Amino acid sequence: MDKIRKAGKDQKGFTLVELVVVMAILVLLAALAVPKFASVLANARGDANDTNLIMLQEAVDLYISSENAAKADMDDFDDLIDKEYLKEMPGPPAGYTAYTVTDGVVGGGEAESP
Repeated sequence: MDKIRKAGKDQKGFTLVELVVVMAILVLLAALAVPKFASVLANARGDANDTNLIMLQEAVDLYISSENAAKADMDDFDDLIDKEYLKEMPGPPAGYTAYTVTDGVVGGGEAESP
């Protein structure tokens, strides 16, 4: 019996039970964290889209008032970039449609349905 006890004390490492307990804890933490992360990511994309729409509408309004342009003359965002009302065109966040401008009103940016 003493030989068995001594042999067990010389071995180093983890038992299978200890590894299974640690894996179960990690799976539980991941199950709690992943949905929260997905929710935060979706909210961030929605906020980024809303901010882009506001910024684009302000640039369109400034362009129309400064250039004395009719709202119907504005078909795309190229004039805003050419005349430096926008430094660059922001792209919609992942999962959102492209931005459009029609009669001076910025549209698009709707969430794509899965």
